Amino acid sequence: MLQWVTMDGWSAAMKQARCSSMRISRRLLTKPTARNCWSSFFAQEPITQFDERLWSSLVDFVTVYSEKDIRVTFKDGTEIQA
Repeated sequence: MLQWVTMDGWSAAMKQARCSSMRISRRLLTKPTARNCWSSFFAQEPITQFDERLWSSLVDFVTVYSEKDIRVTFKDGTEIQA
């Protein structure tokens, strides 16, 4: 079914869309971003002692293949040889 829209109707629809867009933009600007999280993380004091919570939040598991081959796998899938 074809529906005719008057200029007033079109204008009201555009105003409503613009308001919705502004609300979404405001919400996005107030959400913490990865960049903000990392910058606040690095702004903290250096870690001087073992922190079990930090370790648990980063490391998924450690695999010991031999005395000289120990691998740490992080929760994001990254693996390093320690």
